[in-house]
Amino acid sequence: MPTLTARGIGPHTDTTVDLAQPIIAPSGWGKTTLIHAWCWLIHGGGAYTRSLPSHLYRDGETTEVIYRADSGVRIERRRTARGSDTRQLVLADGTVRAARSQAEWEGVLGAIATEDAALAVVPRRWIGLLSQLRGGPLRDAILARLDPGEAARRERRQRAEEARRVAKLAHQGACEVLARARERLTESTPDEDGGGMTLAEAKAAVTEWRLRQEQRREAQRAHQAWTQARAAAQRAAAAHAAWTADGVDEPTIPRDVARWVVETHTHAEARPCSRACAGVDAALCGRAAGDPAALAAWEDEAAVIAGRKPKGAARKPPTIADARSALAAWGRYDAWTAREPRVPDAVPPEPTIPDDIPDPTEARRVIAAREAAAVYADRAQAVADAEARVERTAEGVAAAEAEVSEARTSDAAGAAVMEAAVAGLSEHGLDLHLTDDGCDVTYRGVPLYHCSTGEQIAADMGWRMWWRGVIRQPRLPVWVDEAQSSTLLPAALPAGVVMLLTR
Repeated sequence: MPTLTARGIGPHTDTTVDLAQPIIAPSGWGKTTLIHAWCWLIHGGGAYTRSLPSHLYRDGETTEVIYRADSGVRIERRRTARGSDTRQLVLADGTVRAARSQAEWEGVLGAIATEDAALAVVPRRWIGLLSQLRGGPLRDAILARLDPGEAARRERRQRAEEARRVAKLAHQGACEVLARARERLTESTPDEDGGGMTLAEAKAAVTEWRLRQEQRREAQRAHQAWTQARAAAQRAAAAHAAWTADGVDEPTIPRDVARWVVETHTHAEARPCSRACAGVDAALCGRAAGDPAALAAWEDEAAVIAGRKPKGAARKPPTIADARSALAAWGRYDAWTAREPRVPDAVPPEPTIPDDIPDPTEARRVIAAREAAAVYADRAQAVADAEARVERTAEGVAAAEAEVSEARTSDAAGAAVMEAAVAGLSEHGLDLHLTDDGCDVTYRGVPLYHCSTGEQIAADMGWRMWWRGVIRQPRLPVWVDEAQSSTLLPAALPAGVVMLLTR
């Protein structure tokens, strides 16, 4: 008979139970703890947690769980108070296989240590998956076992539907482009008669006209500049004639002679005196008497200056008064010559303005007609391209529809296989309905969450018995807690069901 021994876990100091018989004990004895003990031994954690709940460890004691099968195989796990954790499988021939981690332990025990096995062993554990994300986790667990190719088929169908959606959008866009292209075509003009002139000849004529127009504008600008230059020359000539009429004669006393006389007869400076200064008394000029040599030198220079006088002038230097008058006259003469207007040397000949420019009207009409025809041809080509694109996108939509239909046919075949696989649940009063992203479970036609406690216990045991067959682990214990709360459990329990009854 298979037995389970628990030591140092929860209320159990040393308890051994026969798993082939119902376990009947009062409340608080530790019946549910035995489920935790089994899960800790096989699956690495508690019944509903990844590790054994801390309150089930007994302080300062070793926790040990041992399962003995009818075949003589033993499964053992031992955790000391210091934290040392060992697990081992002892075969009937005495061979020992040990493991340190849960991954190694699953490698030793095989399929019975997996999450699929835990869903068959632990009461209502699968219901926890049913309550998450509209039953999506439970659906995935079922399909992973019953129909491994379902995920690939669903992905294929989703890709096909997405490709169909994209193809329809592309076709719709192509139809809209075609409609706009046809509308634009109606707004353009087809090929018109352009006369005997080709498009190249018409463009050349318009280009020639533009060149001649520019030449005419350049000639007009040159003529305007010439007109302005001629008027300026006329004004300059008139100004020069008026300036000549107001002429000033050049003084007869040379400029340098008059300047020398004025400079050397300045009594404010230490120079000899000629005794010939107008209005000056020689007796009062003490410089002549005081420096005869200087006066002699001055008279020599005066002789030189006298030799430079203009023809007919006196042979002696002018008086200081005449010199000063001459300098004033030279100033008036300089001022007059400084105002002399500038007269251009010559005015260039008058430029001509061309007036033999051809009329570009006919050439422009030809260009407009040819360009309109080209626009019409381009838009007609755009319509043809849009029609071809519409045809291609329509073919793409048809191909996408075919792919979706094929994918759905494949899904339907898989759904038929799935329906046959879950038909076994009906023997336990259960009905499982799978959706694209979840699943629903009913018991005797009533949603599971609306069932009573007894109905849920019976449905739970029935589902797990079916699941144990699905994962092909008929020897796994199916723990049924609070079994006396349901009157729907079968009188003759199948092998491997462990009833937990409260006395």
